[in-house]
Amino acid sequence: MSKKTYGVNGYIEWVANISVGAARLQVPFTGGATTKYGIVPAEYATSDPVIQSIIENSCHYRSKRIFRLKEEPDTAAVRGKAPETVNVGCLADAAGVLRDRFKVPTVKITSAEAAHRIGLEHNIRFTGI
Repeated sequence: MSKKTYGVNGYIEWVANISVGAARLQVPFTGGATTKYGIVPAEYATSDPVIQSIIENSCHYRSKRIFRLKEEPDTAAVRGKAPETVNVGCLADAAGVLRDRFKVPTVKITSAEAAHRIGLEHNIRFTGI
């Protein structure tokens, strides 16, 4: 199952209480901010299909108070395929590929080993570095 990240605007932290029959599910959203540059929504990420279904069928999601920010494919499903080979000239080129394709922050790619490790997590094998 893919990993889905949900967001809610206007809160730094918020715990959504979602009714599930007679029970309630508490979903903690964290990491939000309001700055002069814009709003960063509070986020909650899960790869559990049951929790994803509960969130997506809740009244908060239907009223657009909770919204989906992004969906990442399951890395276990990607591992079954042969890695794509990408020829790069230097570490900066490898960092650019990971940044552009997978939104990996450049600060995480500090060495050739880190580029190879992160590349393999995303099913890419770098040659030339």
